[in-house]
Amino acid sequence: MNPVVGLVEPRTQEALDIVWNSWLPSKVRIFGWRLLKDCLPTREQLVKRGIIDGNVDSFCVFGCQCQESSNHLFLSCHVAVAVWEKIHTWLEMDMQPLVDCCEDLLHSVDMLQKIGSTRRVGAIWLTVCWCIWRH
Repeated sequence: MNPVVGLVEPRTQEALDIVWNSWLPSKVRIFGWRLLKDCLPTREQLVKRGIIDGNVDSFCVFGCQCQESSNHLFLSCHVAVAVWEKIHTWLEMDMQPLVDCCEDLLHSVDMLQKIGSTRRVGAIWLTVCWCIWRH
């Protein structure tokens, strides 16, 4: 038995704590947990599970010619980048290169402590991701 199975990296645990301590509805918090654990049914995950054909169906739902992974869908897709640019402008925050959902949440919390609590910042970040997913 591998003793490492089930352990979570400290940074990931910090991000998960932000998600679970949010006042958002439980379905949004569960979505956030699945996002940070890379368990959402993105096309990349569906290909890995043998549910869809990776040669045909793995491209981004927004029309990109990129494989639809969580990091692509929520951070680097042209639709996500446009949404995040608007959010960063609204919050008067510099846009940083986004590569990992977990690190982006933690970076946002670090940068936005001036506007309020960690719960508030986490709720904004999670709500944006939820809206991208539901679109």
